Amino acid sequence: MYTEDQLLTAIAKATEEINDKTFQIKDYVRGYNDCFAFLVCYEKHLRKEKSRESSLHLVKGYHNQEGFFDSLNLSGYTSLEDLAKVMLFEPVKNRVPQTGDIAYEERQSIGSAMIAEKDYWVSTTENKQGVKKRRKLLFKELRPILLARPVYI
Repeated sequence: MYTEDQLLTAIAKATEEINDKTFQIKDYVRGYNDCFAFLVCYEKHLRKEKSRESSLHLVKGYHNQEGFFDSLNLSGYTSLEDLAKVMLFEPVKNRVPQTGDIAYEERQSIGSAMIAEKDYWVSTTENKQGVKKRRKLLFKELRPILLARPVYI
């Protein structure tokens, strides 16, 4: 099991990497500095040399949420849960989040991948501000389509 310190360090490094990308190009580019890229950076910094990043074969060039799901399907993934399992994240059945968990939720037809950082879900923003707090963690999360925890390797 990863320690809270390892999880928070990985989140901080992923945040720094995505923010650097965001502020270098001053634009929001899906697949480069979007919420999914943030999750991939997090997994890379958490697992280091054991990262699953090279195992992910997603079609690049999506421009919206529908395009992301199309790229998932074109890449052979049947669902977000399938992708999470390839990334070695295990779905959380009791829906009680912990630091380091990932989630995907849709609100007002906009999807967002997020990471649990102590008391808040953090994710990227589309208005060129990098990674920000999205909302407070709830004791039991019912909104996310997917809630998953990193498997220790």
